[in-house]
Amino acid sequence: MDIDTTSVSKGCFLFKNGQPSRINRKRKHSVLDIDESELWYRPYKIVNQLINGDVENIQKLTFIKVKEGLMQFVENSCDKWCLNNLPTAVVVTGVNQGDHYQFFDTLTKEIQEDASVTVIQGRNCLTLKSAINTMVFGLIGQQIAEDNDDTTNQCNSNLRRSQYNIQVLRSWYDEKFVNKKGPTLVIVIPDFELFRKDVLVEFIQLLLTMNDDLPMVLVLGVATDISILQRSLPSHVINKLQLCKFQSSPSKQCLEQILSDVILSPKVGVNLSGNVLNLLVDIFLYFDFSINSFLKGYQYCLMEHYYKGNAFSLCGTTNEQSLAMIRNLKHTDIEDIRQLSSFRIYVESRTNPAEIISLLEDDKYFVQQLPALLKDLHEYFNNFHCFARLLFAMVKGLPKNFIGKQLRDVYALCSSTNIFQSDTFTDLWQLLRMLSKEEFLSTLVSAVDTLNRYKETFCSNEGIITHDIIDAVVEKLTDCITTISKADATTETTTNITPIKLSKDYKEELKIKMMEQASKSKFASEIRKQMDITLAYIKDQLTKYLVPFNKGPALYELFVFDDVRSVRQHIMGAPRAVIHNALQNPHIYLQCSCCTLDDPAQILPSLPDVSIAFKLHLESGQMINLFDWLQAFNIIHQVDPDQQSNEIEPEIQARFVRVVAEMQFLGYIKSSKRKTDHVARLTW
Repeated sequence: MDIDTTSVSKGCFLFKNGQPSRINRKRKHSVLDIDESELWYRPYKIVNQLINGDVENIQKLTFIKVKEGLMQFVENSCDKWCLNNLPTAVVVTGVNQGDHYQFFDTLTKEIQEDASVTVIQGRNCLTLKSAINTMVFGLIGQQIAEDNDDTTNQCNSNLRRSQYNIQVLRSWYDEKFVNKKGPTLVIVIPDFELFRKDVLVEFIQLLLTMNDDLPMVLVLGVATDISILQRSLPSHVINKLQLCKFQSSPSKQCLEQILSDVILSPKVGVNLSGNVLNLLVDIFLYFDFSINSFLKGYQYCLMEHYYKGNAFSLCGTTNEQSLAMIRNLKHTDIEDIRQLSSFRIYVESRTNPAEIISLLEDDKYFVQQLPALLKDLHEYFNNFHCFARLLFAMVKGLPKNFIGKQLRDVYALCSSTNIFQSDTFTDLWQLLRMLSKEEFLSTLVSAVDTLNRYKETFCSNEGIITHDIIDAVVEKLTDCITTISKADATTETTTNITPIKLSKDYKEELKIKMMEQASKSKFASEIRKQMDITLAYIKDQLTKYLVPFNKGPALYELFVFDDVRSVRQHIMGAPRAVIHNALQNPHIYLQCSCCTLDDPAQILPSLPDVSIAFKLHLESGQMINLFDWLQAFNIIHQVDPDQQSNEIEPEIQARFVRVVAEMQFLGYIKSSKRKTDHVARLTW
């Protein structure tokens, strides 16, 4: 609370023009009590800032075309003022777009230079009068409050917000812009679906009547589809609107770009396992389509990963950052690293007994070995991301989508399993061999472009290890493209046919051998031979670098988050289980001494009424007698349990009625038509 409005006793404070004083009241609220001096917090803060900055830039680029087109539409509407029609821009932003309201706030600030803008939301405009008051106050109220030196505005500055109406707007506009052209009045409705239909129809009709005197532009923010205009507005109103549609990219496409450019890249040190990534994406696709919710879930994964201990501070965005954290490790942090399962495998692979003892007992020797291990880890994850994109570039044009339609599908599959030993990959590679010359060349060109783009985007950054592997692969694929392009399809070479050796039971064996020989063509063109050589080379590179995380280098756990159970528990809510635990033991949430229970089945009079009723209803069968339930409820609340009385106080009866209504609202009971004095139990 501000110092000027702080009082020991209750009081009223008067503000001029009904507006509070313009003092920046910035309060610091910490949601989590985190010690920022902790070692693990430094890399977490760096990664979090990096992600927020990149995501913000992606969201700005997503809306930049819509923003430019909308501003051009407002400028053209100023030049071509039509009396009979109302210029209306319909901005389709998509369901639960991450920066839906932020986009309209930014748009408002940019348009304010050339026009007068106000934003009205459906929650503040339940009636036509409130919508008009909000619109007029947003257009002129702030300017009147700021411009107290103007004599024309001095008379209107004493108006309350409820007194801002159409007459005030017209008089203000005529008096302020007497001998000059006034600005366009832009009304922005960011949440079209939340507006009441009857209020919106009357509001638009009012704007049409005002358009004869005032130049106005209406901007509608639609989150679903533009067809909702026809369902919400009558035809005689739509015919009066000069509509112009602006379509932004859907939230799913925005998510794919965030995953490709930020999360599934070597920019971020933390790598999500395939199961965790699939869980976060499934929550996004099947629940809310919300970019913000997905990013909150991802930030929880980051926090949970680094919060495991200071040993995870070695998970840096670059190799230099990881090396800088080594000197700050303590003995307990080193012991935490030694407890990792991959480190045990690494120690067991050593052949020198003295080296094994030093790794397990000598902290100085262990710290000396850490830089080499961290360098191998950064190279491994850098190569993994690179060749995952190469595999996706090779298979994205194939039918049936063997390993997924998006990069995240390929990443999740390759990080969890060895796909090269599966039948799916065999069928996939067989499909690549069956491509025509032109299709195969276009696939190779796409793969080369993907590798070059990856090198320019991620390997050129300071601190990220650059490799000659990408250059070697690009050079080899370029040579293959040149060779296949110059190859002659009519050139044929005879292949050697191996003789068939049969045993005594030769019938079945002869059948199998003949089928194998029939599958092999006697003539192979030069193009097919070059395609097979190219595919064999690509497969060798993919097999070498697309190793699953659990088969990766030592200490890979420091860079991989795979706690699916924690993510599911904290992000995917289980309201029924939470309500059950809260009613069974209220002390978990209330943290008061009066609700402490020695036994979960114990019922104390100090418990909340709904908790007492819940425990009593657990003792009943399918049908609960309300009178018996009330008697049991009354006995528990009696001061002296030894002196039981059949009389029920009105207060106890009223509390019981309220509790029954709450239990019915929570879904534990429902009224029964068979017996009027009974309720049916719904949970077991």
